[in-house]
Amino acid sequence: MGAAAGDMYTVSSTSPEGAAAKAGPGSSIFIPDAAIAAQHAVLFGKEGRFYVARHAEVGGQAGLARFVLRVRGKTVTTSQELRDNDDVLVGRTALKFTSRKKEQ
Repeated sequence: MGAAAGDMYTVSSTSPEGAAAKAGPGSSIFIPDAAIAAQHAVLFGKEGRFYVARHAEVGGQAGLARFVLRVRGKTVTTSQELRDNDDVLVGRTALKFTSRKKEQ
């Protein structure tokens, strides 16, 4: 994904058509996984770094218990900075975050 600092994407199980109607065109990453909420997480850039956070709709204790979001094996409770080659688990879908930017 070619994200730039300041871009924000919603990770969603909603169909691309439903996501576009809900969040606006081009702002959603669709993953067909029954363990992913309709609005599960957000990916965003800030000051040259990238982060993943729980979507507001899956926050709180109930969201933590029901909707899996982990980075490097640790549960994300608010937001987490992503580093090159981080393993990210969203629902039952395993992803690898890669960055073209060299770490300093």
